[in-house]
Amino acid sequence: MKVKTKKLKPKNHLLFDQVIRLLVNEFSPMYIYHYATVEAKYHARSIFSDQDKRAQCTVHLLMITSGTECLESKVQDYIDRHAVGIKVIIQVHGDEIVCRNLNSSNGYFTSVVNNGKLIYVEAGEFPYAPYQPPNPRKQLVREIARWHKRYENAKTFLSAGRQSIDNGTENIGVFLLHQATEQAIVGLIYVFMGYRSDIRNLSRLLHVCACFSPQPLLHFTSATDHESLLRLMIRAFNRARYEDEFSLEGHSGYQFLELVENFLKLANGLCKESFSTKQKAIDQIALAKKEETNE
Repeated sequence: MKVKTKKLKPKNHLLFDQVIRLLVNEFSPMYIYHYATVEAKYHARSIFSDQDKRAQCTVHLLMITSGTECLESKVQDYIDRHAVGIKVIIQVHGDEIVCRNLNSSNGYFTSVVNNGKLIYVEAGEFPYAPYQPPNPRKQLVREIARWHKRYENAKTFLSAGRQSIDNGTENIGVFLLHQATEQAIVGLIYVFMGYRSDIRNLSRLLHVCACFSPQPLLHFTSATDHESLLRLMIRAFNRARYEDEFSLEGHSGYQFLELVENFLKLANGLCKESFSTKQKAIDQIALAKKEETNE
């Protein structure tokens, strides 16, 4: 499977337009921004069929509403049920929260408003003006601090999960490994997008990651066994709070442990690479300004 990220322009405009109509008719938003399109191409060869080529398109949207009610899960569930032939990952926030974040130069919201495509504006409303993005040096300091915190949390959950599995309580161990994965993904999203996500569904979180890197999603979906483990981790998280027992369907707890342990290494490597790239860019800008001053 190959995953390619595009900022905009999904190929099937009819499906995309259908999504916008669904959102507008059901939720009456003020604004909808489109900030990424991810295309995943699948190639299959089999003695039982001709070569199969399929493509899945995922669009990433920010929808802004006039109210203060938290609608993100409701909107995501609605669009999951009704959008046909296209996948949508959507963030939903009220105008008051968005304006507050824009005025404080939040990385995610300023990026979407300044560089995303405004694809819907409610009648009588005016588009947001361009906003000052965050100071790169200060933002990098925040990203490093937030990643360090999330990564330490993830490692703590990982250690507790390993101990539970060693002690024979695999169900609890898998629940804890879900927590470790969630902490790492939330940290990744902040480092690469400047967005503080409160999504609890691992599948949706991984699809959010796909708009800046294919690797987190591919880690859990590139093999059938990995997809099964991800599905069971999500089930473990949902059921462990209400049920005494649930089945791991013959999987060993150590399979989950290895998958999550390797994911944390991947996530940490991606963040370190991002920090290094951003620091080099900051240093280059500082050097250029110093040379201008000396002239």
